[in-house]
Amino acid sequence: MLVDEVNIKKCVEMLTNNEQIEILEFIKSFSNGNVSKLYIEELMVESLIRIGEEWEEGDLALTQVYMSGVICEDIIKRVFKLKNRLPNNTQRIGTVVLEDHHSLGIKLVQQILNINGYEFIDLGVALTIDEIVTIVHDKKIEILLVSVLMLPSALHIEKLRKRIGKHVKIIVGGAPFRLDMKLWKKVGADGFGLLASNVVQVIEGVISHE
Repeated sequence: MLVDEVNIKKCVEMLTNNEQIEILEFIKSFSNGNVSKLYIEELMVESLIRIGEEWEEGDLALTQVYMSGVICEDIIKRVFKLKNRLPNNTQRIGTVVLEDHHSLGIKLVQQILNINGYEFIDLGVALTIDEIVTIVHDKKIEILLVSVLMLPSALHIEKLRKRIGKHVKIIVGGAPFRLDMKLWKKVGADGFGLLASNVVQVIEGVISHE
C-alpha cells in the first residue's frame, strides 16, 4: 500500500466532518506535486474502507458514510479532470465483485463510469462463478468488469474465463493485479485497470482490439 497512516487519518476526519472544501484542497496538494494518481486513488479508497469499518462498529452515522462517497466522487471528477458525457456505449457492460465482500473498489469504478456517461448493469458483490455466469448470459453482458480483493479470488478468474466464453470481454482490477502486473494475462483477462479512473480508457482499448 502506497498511502501512509497520517494522511489516511486526515482524509477520514475531513470526510466524516463533511469538510468538502478542505479535503479538496488537501487532495489537490498531492495532485499538484509529484505524487502519482495511484497514491491519490488508494488514499481515497483506504479512507472509505476505514469509514465503512467505523460505521459497522457503530461509531459513524449512515449519512456520514453516504456523504463521504459523494465527496469522493466529486474529488475524482475534479482531480482526474473527468467530464460529463452523454451515454455513449453500445456494448452491454456489467460490474461485479467475485467472491469477496469488499465493494468500495467497484463502487469507485461505477462512479467513474457514471461520470463518463457509461451505462452498466451492477451484478452485485460476493458472487460465485456460477452466479456470474448465469447473470452474464441472462443479461447478455458483453464486457464484464471484475473486481477482487484477495489472490484466491483473482486466480478463480481463470475458471470464470473458461465458463463464460471468449465472446465476453473480461476486464479485471484489484490489489492482486497491482501486486503482480502480469497476473491479468495469466488468468485470461482481456484487460486490466491499474486505476479506477482509467477504466474508460481500458474499456475503449479492449473494444478497439476486437
